[in-house]
Amino acid sequence: MMDFIMWLVLALGRASLALSISAVLVCALLWALNTRTAALHQIAWCVVLLQGWLLAGWSVELPGPERRPDSLSSVSTGTSLFSKINSPVSVREPASVPMRLPQRNHSAIWRPACWPLCLLAIWALGMVGIVARSLWQYWDFMRRLPDPQPAPADWVREWKQLLREEQVETDIPLWSIERLGPFLCWLPGGYRLVIPASIWRDLSPSQRTAVLRHEAAHARNHDVWKTLSVRLLALPHWFNPLAWWAVRSFDESVEWACDERVSRRSPHAVTDYARALLSLAKDSKRLSLTASAASGRGLVVRVRRLLSLPRMEDSRMKKGTIAVLLCVLCGLHVLRFELAADEGTAATPKAVPVGLDGASNATAVPKSQTATGQTATAQTAGREAVVDVNFLFKNLPEFKRKMDEVKQSIQKVEKELRFRKFQTEPLTERLTRVAADKEEYKAVELKLAKLHSKIKTMVVHPD
Repeated sequence: MMDFIMWLVLALGRASLALSISAVLVCALLWALNTRTAALHQIAWCVVLLQGWLLAGWSVELPGPERRPDSLSSVSTGTSLFSKINSPVSVREPASVPMRLPQRNHSAIWRPACWPLCLLAIWALGMVGIVARSLWQYWDFMRRLPDPQPAPADWVREWKQLLREEQVETDIPLWSIERLGPFLCWLPGGYRLVIPASIWRDLSPSQRTAVLRHEAAHARNHDVWKTLSVRLLALPHWFNPLAWWAVRSFDESVEWACDERVSRRSPHAVTDYARALLSLAKDSKRLSLTASAASGRGLVVRVRRLLSLPRMEDSRMKKGTIAVLLCVLCGLHVLRFELAADEGTAATPKAVPVGLDGASNATAVPKSQTATGQTATAQTAGREAVVDVNFLFKNLPEFKRKMDEVKQSIQKVEKELRFRKFQTEPLTERLTRVAADKEEYKAVELKLAKLHSKIKTMVVHPD
């Protein structure tokens, strides 16, 4: 469980960093290419927010230089069972050596710590708090929404006519509320369009038509659900201010797209629409959930962009370039490129000399064979690593059982060596006495060689 929590915390951190880098790169890209299409802005900021959801990636191996594995020059443990046949046999317990490893297992170091669990709890509580705050704001919005007044018939006809022109099949009621609006909202009964009754009377028919066309474009594009979706995308990274900056940029591009719709369908009413926006921003009031693009700096940017829309058009090459760069940005985050050597050319590990005293005449064993002592010393490419095997495996029942079996085997071999020593001593004395007789010398030497071979076989295979 702790391993999964650690992975999730690190994955969220990497995803948040990728989101931040993507936000900066996308902003620079859109500014450098002077992108004027609102749809491209919406796609770009959606790609930025999607970076925060790419927690896992795919590894792609690229052909790289040949890797030659380091071969161990020597591995030694403990004391040798025998150096000479006739020498006394002694086995001493090796001293425990502190473990020094070139690489540490970070998961084992972090596992006892509780900070990943604390970070995950704070992250989850933050999301719950933001969701609770948003629900409370929506409930407060519905509670503070005044009762609507009946709208005049000509206003209703204008609205229904624009819905048909914009191919909006949903019948959206028109609510007239004093000095509140205009905005399109979704209530439990469906969509509602709220307009300020007192200000609406002072607007000209062309201004009312332009404003209604803008709101109809919101309904046609389902912008209410789009803005909700991008906020859900940014929710896991509520702690990252660049995520909410991407959300605000997406909201601005949504308003920009509706303004483009008004400019294309009613190019003669662009100036009237700009005056209507200024009048509505000055005299109407807004609730907490209504768009912020109709006031402050957002309104100035909208009016300036609206008046320059007829001259704004992006070429197909620019659109294609932005699309390709966004795909590359996603690919760099999802794909993990790794250099891999050709398996056919990789060097095969050689046999490693292993002995209980590190002597040069030790028996050669494969690299995968496990030493039976408590400590092991490995020299690799000029570096030395001393591992306390007893420290690593002392709590494993299987290791304890194997160690007991090894000690019993050593004791058995010692007894056999003592017995063989008593057998070899008379033969050695006899060999010195009969050195003059060649035939008897050869017979004794052959018998002695057989005893030596039996002892070696017994040491290598004690069982």
